[in-house]
Amino acid sequence: MTTKIREAAALLLCLGVVLVLPPIALIFATPHHVAGIPLPALYIFGVWVALVVGALLTSRLLPKSSE
Repeated sequence: MTTKIREAAALLLCLGVVLVLPPIALIFATPHHVAGIPLPALYIFGVWVALVVGALLTSRLLPKSSE
């Protein structure tokens, strides 16, 4: 079970790296605003929040340490 969780954590890391790479992030580099927030900033912070939530959920699946 922990092997699958570790693989999910590694996948989450790789997904985060890919999502903030310039070729992907520049798709959202437009002069548009959503609720007064520039779209590139909204994208970067949205990815960041999604990664934090994903890390939280992944860490909750890990077994408790006996130390």
